[in-house]
Amino acid sequence: MEENRKHAYWIHQKKEAPESVKGYFYLPQCSCSNCGAEVNREKTVCPNCMALMDLEAPKEDE
Repeated sequence: MEENRKHAYWIHQKKEAPESVKGYFYLPQCSCSNCGAEVNREKTVCPNCMALMDLEAPKEDE
């Protein structure tokens, strides 16, 4: 079963914040890149689809 496990990463939610250097803050909520389930903080495995969260999220444009 372990070889069939999906791999994914967390997509972090942002909040606009003009006082921040980048113009936003990251919130503790995040979504699974595999199934889209939202959780209130990062976990090592998605509780919805059981994907292993071992992939690196794509870099954002600066």
